[in-house]
Amino acid sequence: MLPSWPAQDAVPYRNAVLAMLVAALMIVCLHVQARPAHPTVTRLKFRPGQNRIVVTGSLSQKGTNTREYSLAAKAGQRLKIALQDLKPRGSKPFDTLVSMYHITFPSGKKYGMKGYDPFDGRLTETGLYHITVDVNLMASNRTQGKYRLTLTR
Repeated sequence: MLPSWPAQDAVPYRNAVLAMLVAALMIVCLHVQARPAHPTVTRLKFRPGQNRIVVTGSLSQKGTNTREYSLAAKAGQRLKIALQDLKPRGSKPFDTLVSMYHITFPSGKKYGMKGYDPFDGRLTETGLYHITVDVNLMASNRTQGKYRLTLTR
């Protein structure tokens, strides 16, 4: 004889167990979803007398396709940000991984999504600026590549 669910008087217990299982799964899903896909943020800082920061990195469509940087700055400071894709030796002109970036201001306002569109101007807010470099999946012909991010003040 096959086992069956208990009698009708056990239905509330079965429903309670199912509700607890659903709640536990929701908590696990929220925890996984809340975890950042790229937990490492590289802090950039201009040293006294330093006017330029140059960072090189690599991106991959299958691995790390985002890099994050942060920079503390004050309103009124001048900042120029430029992103350049570095082509491997012997590559064809269009055989490159195309990167793009955007800046998130301390207030949450965003600027840019094009790597060829440099930011050059006076900052309007005081606080932590986040610079995110991503793979442009629509324009990339390679699966991995390197970039150079330059900040000038």
